[in-house]
Amino acid sequence: MCDPRGIGAALTFQQPLILKILGTSYGDLYSGYKTNFGSQLGQVGSRLSYVNWLLIVFGLYISIIRRNRFSLFCAVASALTFVLFTRMQDPDRHHSMPVFLWLFPAYAQAIVAIVSMPALRSLWSNAAIAVAAGLAFFGTFFPTGRQVLSPISYVFASEATLPLHLDNRPEYRRLIDDLLGKMGPGDRLSVFASSGMMSDSLLYEMDKDLYPRIEWACQVDSRDRFRPATLKSKYVVVTDPPVIHLQPGAQLCVSIPDQYIVEGKGIAAAYRRIAAYQLSGDVKGYLYEQVRPIGKAEIDDLYNEFRKKYPRWATPEW
Repeated sequence: MCDPRGIGAALTFQQPLILKILGTSYGDLYSGYKTNFGSQLGQVGSRLSYVNWLLIVFGLYISIIRRNRFSLFCAVASALTFVLFTRMQDPDRHHSMPVFLWLFPAYAQAIVAIVSMPALRSLWSNAAIAVAAGLAFFGTFFPTGRQVLSPISYVFASEATLPLHLDNRPEYRRLIDDLLGKMGPGDRLSVFASSGMMSDSLLYEMDKDLYPRIEWACQVDSRDRFRPATLKSKYVVVTDPPVIHLQPGAQLCVSIPDQYIVEGKGIAAAYRRIAAYQLSGDVKGYLYEQVRPIGKAEIDDLYNEFRKKYPRWATPEW
């Protein structure tokens, strides 16, 4: 039961926060993270191998036959977790973990049933199962394993869970060195890109000295909106083509300023290109320096472009 004292304390000290939570549509707020139900099923399905899904189905069958209420309850909880979460947004890898955890009792039942078969009780059978599990692990988490085991790819997940890899990493290092060499004590940096190929977070993780200099950009239109302070940074990193990590149209606050600057439109008149870089995935990166403040007409033009999709985005005081 709820403690009335806790409710009273929350209403007394956190009433504005509670009212804001109740009045916020999180479905709209995270709409940029959401696709359709079929795509969501495919995303979760690709994170386990065909063999693992067959074992889960076999385990559920055993649970029904044996009337294992605990295993069946966990399976229902897994389905509800998936359905309720996907009403808000697509499940990423870390979001899938609770779904798979609830399915583990069924999976474990299948494994126990298989290794308990008389024909599989020998040491050699157990060794073969252990080797198969090891190959699945090797093919899921190691690039070399995924390549070597491609003929039997059904034993590991179709979605790769591999370490982050950047082509042309020296080019990223050169970009960071250029920034650290050019930026003065009060200079700021904005990055109009949001993906594993380029983002402000990626540059920060590669060199923590950039942290106090970054003017963090908007990542998701529906959640963040455009942050005008990014247009006051002395240095800007953009890419060609624009790189985003969500569905098209969900990150205009990144892609539109990027396109304007690369194509020389509107706000681009306030910048000059000072360096170019060959980034991962054949993406080109550019470093720009702001040579004058962005004018009122230029900021109006940028927001007029935003308002084609987001009519309520008001032009900030400039």
